[in-house]
Amino acid sequence: MESNHCIYIENQFFITTTGTKKTPVQNTIGQALVDRIVSAAKSNKRFQCIILIPAVPGFAGNLDEKGASGTLAILGGQLRSISEIFDAIRAAGFNPDDYISFYNLRSYDRINHDPERIKRMEEKSGVTWFESQAALARYVLPFLYPFDLFALLSYLSPHSLRIELISISDFSLQLGRNPTEDELRKNKMVRIAVPREGGEQAALSDDARSKEKVAASEVKLPLPETYEEAESIVRRFEQADDVHESISDSVAHHAQKGTGSLFDEKWAGSEESERNAYVTEETYIHCKLMIGESILADLDEARS
Repeated sequence: MESNHCIYIENQFFITTTGTKKTPVQNTIGQALVDRIVSAAKSNKRFQCIILIPAVPGFAGNLDEKGASGTLAILGGQLRSISEIFDAIRAAGFNPDDYISFYNLRSYDRINHDPERIKRMEEKSGVTWFESQAALARYVLPFLYPFDLFALLSYLSPHSLRIELISISDFSLQLGRNPTEDELRKNKMVRIAVPREGGEQAALSDDARSKEKVAASEVKLPLPETYEEAESIVRRFEQADDVHESISDSVAHHAQKGTGSLFDEKWAGSEESERNAYVTEETYIHCKLMIGESILADLDEARS
């Protein structure tokens, strides 16, 4: 490597070898990095290697569940690769922390959900949040056939009012404006799980016990008998929200150097409720990039 002052790398995976240990890995960029760092250190020159990789590479999901063996294997390979590089630099008599560092990226957003705001909407409209969701279940079913639970959950949150589970006795039915008596008989009740922290993850888990915990607390409500009644309930609840247009549904663009300032974003509730509305998660790195000084080059995937 001919870079004089720094090397910057972004890659989805980082599995390499320094050639100091017996390994089936054939990618030797690790050895090249060690050679360049040791050369700079011996010459008493400043040099930095900055490497960005995902916090969890490969595939989404919990690492403690079945099916995560592939991701765990990649993580193990990356740990061995990084350890080899650091050990080789130390063996040459230098501190690797002075020359090479690894990072992952995270972003943030603010969920447009404020309990006090929902309470005001309930008082103004005379419709509870749960009643509005039951009405939506009756109102939007005609547009979701065949049934898609995740599409329904997304549609049921026009103001990012989060729910975890909606259950109707027969999901396959398309009620529409004029359902049959048999369809109405089978779909008289809607069950809505009471939102709780971590509920979304548990709902997607393969663990039956987690699902039981999610469904442990729920509200049962009658499905509106007519399409028009459901539409009226939804509109009354929506129209009671007098601040929706002034509050952004997302502020994630500020994390990516978006226009404007995060401090200019409005919020209808308290400072505490706004703090509780912020979430953070991994920003996944999928590119393969290496920059040395002003030299730009593609970096092959290190899967060998």
